[in-house]
Amino acid sequence: MNVPITVSEQYPKGLGSTVAPLKSVLPGSATFCEKLHFSCMKDDRLQHHLQDHRDNGRGQIIVAGIEAHICVMHTVLDLITDGFEVFVIADATGSRSEDSKALAMRRMDKTGAFIADTEMVIFEWLERARTPEFKTLQALIK
Repeated sequence: MNVPITVSEQYPKGLGSTVAPLKSVLPGSATFCEKLHFSCMKDDRLQHHLQDHRDNGRGQIIVAGIEAHICVMHTVLDLITDGFEVFVIADATGSRSEDSKALAMRRMDKTGAFIADTEMVIFEWLERARTPEFKTLQALIK
C-alpha cells in the first residue's frame, strides 16, 4: 500500500537485531536504524528521518513493537510532542508483563495517541472491498 516502513533496533549489537521471520516479510524499501536511546526521537538519524516524512505530508505515524512501556511509549510521547498524529497498534505491541503493557497503553491514550488494532488500520487504509489489495490483505487476516 506504499506506506513507508521504518524499523528501529534497540542496541542490536547487545540485544540482537530484528528476527529473521519479521525481516523476511518487510519490503526492501524498509529503513532500518540502530538506536541506543529508548525513544526514536532522541536518535538524530531517526528523528530527522521521521521529521522528513512528516514535512513531506506524512504526519500520521503507526507504531508497533516492544517493549510497550519503554521504547514504544517513550517514542510515542516524543512523537506527539513533535506534532505527529500517532496510532499505536495494540495487538502488534507487547511487553514482558501484561500489566506494563496495559499501563503504557493507558498513558499513551491519555497523552493523545490513538490506540487501534491491526484490522482497524488495514481496513481504514483500504476504504473498500473488491480490490486486489483487499483480497491480499483479507487472506492474511484470515
